[in-house]
Amino acid sequence: MLELVKQNFAQKFEDDPIVSIGSYYDKQVQIEIFAKRKSGKLLAGECKYSKDEAKINMFTTLKEKCQKVELNVDEYVLFSKNGFTAEVEQLNDEHLRLLTNTHFSTLLDNLSKDDLLVYTNKKY
Repeated sequence: MLELVKQNFAQKFEDDPIVSIGSYYDKQVQIEIFAKRKSGKLLAGECKYSKDEAKINMFTTLKEKCQKVELNVDEYVLFSKNGFTAEVEQLNDEHLRLLTNTHFSTLLDNLSKDDLLVYTNKKY
């Protein structure tokens, strides 16, 4: 998931790349995707793996978590295995990116032959 986020924001953050990415935990909240850019700007995100589409409360909850721990987040990303409701897709927020399962195939686009594993019929 973290590689997908890095790749998806690489062009947008070309002048200010992501320098660290992981998760944020403290006694109050847990944020599944948390990244810091070279300039110090922050990106936060959440993931939903259920069979239902993600609803608007996913985004509002993420924003509330960031406010609760006083994180000044500039960009948000939401991942949902089965897409988003129309209400979420209609959000016109330039600081929000929506990702789904279909975006995972882009991780394979830039692989070279050296990146691929050769099947040798052996147990590893």
